[in-house]
Amino acid sequence: MQQARSNFVTPAGLVILAAFALFSAYIGAGLLFALLAGLFLVCLVSWLWTRNALKKLSLELKQPEVFAYPGEMLYVEIEAQNDKMLPLVWLRAAFPVKEGACAEFAEEDAATFSWVLPHQKLAWTDRYKAVKRGICTVPAAGLSSGDGFGLSDASKAYQLAQPLKLIVFPMHTDVNVNFLLRRLTEFEPSKNGLYTDQTLINSVRDIIPTDSMRDINWRLFAKEGKLQVNVREKLDTKRIAFLIDLESYSVAEKTETNTGVRTVYHVDESLEKTLSVVGSAITGLSEKGVRCSLIIPGYTVKPDADSPQEARPSCVICPGPEDEQEIMLLSALAGIDYQGGPAKIPYSAISEENHSLGQIFLFGTEQGSAQDKVSDAAGIAAWSVVTYGGGTQRCINETELLL
Repeated sequence: MQQARSNFVTPAGLVILAAFALFSAYIGAGLLFALLAGLFLVCLVSWLWTRNALKKLSLELKQPEVFAYPGEMLYVEIEAQNDKMLPLVWLRAAFPVKEGACAEFAEEDAATFSWVLPHQKLAWTDRYKAVKRGICTVPAAGLSSGDGFGLSDASKAYQLAQPLKLIVFPMHTDVNVNFLLRRLTEFEPSKNGLYTDQTLINSVRDIIPTDSMRDINWRLFAKEGKLQVNVREKLDTKRIAFLIDLESYSVAEKTETNTGVRTVYHVDESLEKTLSVVGSAITGLSEKGVRCSLIIPGYTVKPDADSPQEARPSCVICPGPEDEQEIMLLSALAGIDYQGGPAKIPYSAISEENHSLGQIFLFGTEQGSAQDKVSDAAGIAAWSVVTYGGGTQRCINETELLL
């Protein structure tokens, strides 16, 4: 969209200048005609230049998603290319974020370049400061350019092929992940986070000096007189799932309005601490090769006062062996924008995925009602509750997880 700084650098302004120039020539005012004709040419060149300045300009993000913890810097690497024969006198590129977002622009001004030659490629890095947990999406970049006379400039929103996502993880804290591992079902641990199920024998093989005596197949020895050991089934990595009972963190307040009593929800501040503990536990367990999953209830949010409610569907996130487990799960935690009110836990999905979840740790507050529902859900036996208080033999105080 063209933005004229001078009223003459517009189609209407150019027509007026042309008319005055012709009139001055008609009345024989040669000096005035030369002045007006020169001004007309300058304004015409400025208008044509600015009109085409932002055409055939490509922009690309080297990494559409960037991650950081609160207080760290987010680095966005950008490449732009002028794919036309017309040079750019100047170019300004900005990736604006909303006020109050999870990240803020750390530079004094957006990237600005002078004299971008035809088919020249530019590369630069924008810096953002991670302020708080969340995800900030930037679907378009703001581009501006203009002439060299300062008479006019143009700007447009360049829609990115992949929106820029600034992802700020929950605050990291020191968590005792060994405490969680001790709560797992009793299997014999081995290296790299694998465990062995003593009840499943895959095959037998000849004994070697490093084998344990308890692995000898004594029944086969009694029958054939050969010392052979059992090759037990090596199951997948240890599995831990984290279920966050969002509704237990909801606080309801009743207020008087002109139409009656209205219930207003907000979220207890302890939710941020819980998300920090869960995220830090996922990081620690991932380093030990433990497979983690995340269960997030469904809820509705209202982004702002003028927007309608938006639904956030419940989800059970089970990263596969080739997925970047830590980034996937921490990004999901960063995207939680729960504002209070009802939150639906996907009990049926938990039951269906139970074989992939392993031990379930339910995080909530003492007033949460999901504890009994989880234990009643079909096929779910291995679970523990993490709250700020006691209550059941399966209940863990969240402070026990902190180092």
